[in-house]
Amino acid sequence: MTTAVAEKPQHMVALARANEIRNARAAVKRQIKAGEVGAAEVLRTGIQPFMENMDVEELLTAIPHFSKSERRNLRHEVRYGELKTLGTLTTRQLALIVRRVGEWEKRARERAAEKAARRPYAA
Repeated sequence: MTTAVAEKPQHMVALARANEIRNARAAVKRQIKAGEVGAAEVLRTGIQPFMENMDVEELLTAIPHFSKSERRNLRHEVRYGELKTLGTLTTRQLALIVRRVGEWEKRARERAAEKAARRPYAA
């Protein structure tokens, strides 16, 4: 007589998987917000499977000081909708987003360095 191994119900497996995806996305957004990695770099290295269904806007909102109007201007330039997901971007759209966001992040770093250099109390 064989004993059946109790498997987790399908809905519990799906909930666990969804939670893993949410945690992985949150970790990426935290890294971007903390400045540990740039959004352009995340996109340039390839969209990870857990990011395929993530909205482009969700990723862009993690970029510090990347305003709503800048996101709107990028959206109009690249021609994607507000609900466009990373996995459905065309190669051209992805390349343009990487280039524009990379340029913006570079300018932001330069502005921060200039601001730090102007501080009289900076060590």
